[in-house]
Amino acid sequence: MCKRLQILTSFILVLGLVGSVSAVLPAGWSNQDIGTPAPGSADEANGTWTISANGNDIWGNGDNFHYAYTELIGNAQITAQVTDNGTGSNAWAKGGVMIRQDLTAGSTNAFGAITGGEGNGGTFQWREVADGGSVASRTLTGIAPPYWVRLTRIGNDFTCEMSADGVTWELEGNNPHTVVMADPVLIGLAVTSHVAGEIRTFTFDNVSIELLENPAYGPIPADGEVDADVATLEWTPGATAVSQKVYLSTDATIDDADLVGEPVPPLNLQVVLTDPGTTYYWRVDMIEADGTVIEGDVWSFTTIPLEAHFPIPADGATN
Repeated sequence: MCKRLQILTSFILVLGLVGSVSAVLPAGWSNQDIGTPAPGSADEANGTWTISANGNDIWGNGDNFHYAYTELIGNAQITAQVTDNGTGSNAWAKGGVMIRQDLTAGSTNAFGAITGGEGNGGTFQWREVADGGSVASRTLTGIAPPYWVRLTRIGNDFTCEMSADGVTWELEGNNPHTVVMADPVLIGLAVTSHVAGEIRTFTFDNVSIELLENPAYGPIPADGEVDADVATLEWTPGATAVSQKVYLSTDATIDDADLVGEPVPPLNLQVVLTDPGTTYYWRVDMIEADGTVIEGDVWSFTTIPLEAHFPIPADGATN
């Protein structure tokens, strides 16, 4: 998997630069009740988002909440300041930032949320399998609005962070966590009152989506694999790439002389490796439509040696 967050050529889409009238969202955004809650609503005006929602929870095998969202292809980071979590009867009301596969109640998703007080005030949760159960992880304490929450997607890895001031960020829960989602996905703001039949209103400021570089990830052989029986190199491309360049070397310092292919889908490259028991290094660079090169991580694997190894019983075993 991609091990570093690359933002060299990213851009920030700041939402709400133009004020809107009630029930009008920025261009490209929609809102909808998910599951079967009573009708909710979403509104943006002068950079402040107001989302009112019914619904018994975002949890379990199916969600009931209100979602304001836009479509996303590739890697991104969504940030929002939860300025008010409203009033209601349940301390598990949730409002925050979400990335979701689709609009079905049981969709896979990752969700960073501020609660009405439970779970130390914040939670990072996800559903790995459509219509499957949900899991939460919480490590921070003392969280209460106004508080910032951020969710980052790199391939299928999701990271949740929270901040009291929008400057100093702390990881919330188990990070990163893998949830497989296929592009396009839906990214946005989610709210549930946690009580069927009760409306709760959260407000958000400083909402932004930052599109990140889309390097290759998911190498096969896996990075660092030993005794690799290699006939092809495979990877998952960055979502916005139009072509790739593949480099292979026995030296960790890779340069242009190590270019071995410029394949197009299917995304694999046949290789002939002549040195058993050797560590190889390789890199896949993504080429964007405008010619921008997104340099990939350097991965490695070690081929099977000629001599026998890993004896069973182990060498020197006494019983």
